[in-house]
Amino acid sequence: WISREERQIYQANFRSEILDVKRLLREKGPDSMTSDDIIRCVGIERFLSDTFCRRVINQRREYNEAVLNEIRRQAVLGVHDEVSIRRVSERLSEWYCERAHSIAMRYCTME
Repeated sequence: WISREERQIYQANFRSEILDVKRLLREKGPDSMTSDDIIRCVGIERFLSDTFCRRVINQRREYNEAVLNEIRRQAVLGVHDEVSIRRVSERLSEWYCERAHSIAMRYCTME
C-alpha cells in the first residue's frame, strides 16, 4: 500500500502533468504536436477537455446503469441470461471501442 503522503504526491504530479499537457495543446494546437507530445497524452485524454471528461463520465454512468438494469430485470423474472447481459454491454461499449481505435490510429500515424 502507499502512504497518504505518497498518494498526495502522485495526485499533485498527475494534476501538474495534465496542466502541462493542456498548456501544450493551447500553445501548439493539436495538429502541430510531435509524437512525443502525443505520447504524453496517453492515459489522460479524458482530463484534457472538460466537455470530453463529462462525456466519458456520462457514458460510463449510462453503461453501468444499463448493465445493472438488465441484471435487475432478469432477477425480477427469475432468469439468468448471460448472453443478454453481454449484448447490453457490447452495445454500450461501442463508443469506447471507437474511441480506442481512433487513438490507436493517431499513434500509428506518428511513425
